[in-house]
Amino acid sequence: MKIAVPVSEPGRTPRRARTDTAGKFVKAGITIAVERDAGRSAGFLDEAYAAAGATIAADEAATVADADIVVRVNKPATPNSTPQARRDPHRFSRAAR
Repeated sequence: MKIAVPVSEPGRTPRRARTDTAGKFVKAGITIAVERDAGRSAGFLDEAYAAAGATIAADEAATVADADIVVRVNKPATPNSTPQARRDPHRFSRAAR
């Protein structure tokens, strides 16, 4: 199973998966792909994700490629904002207020 954590869309409040949580998933045998600098604005550096066992991807396409789950903070601006993901991945996001 692969969980993808892409960068927030422009204009959205950036909050990301915690590095320790990513490490727990990796220890459970789940692949975690984090887009480069996805956590920077929330204080989580790429190096910390990598140390936890996550893969740092160069861009959104590489992050979501073949993902089973795509995690975002906010609902995507467009319904199919992750066209590179496997067909019909599960998408998790916080509900808009």
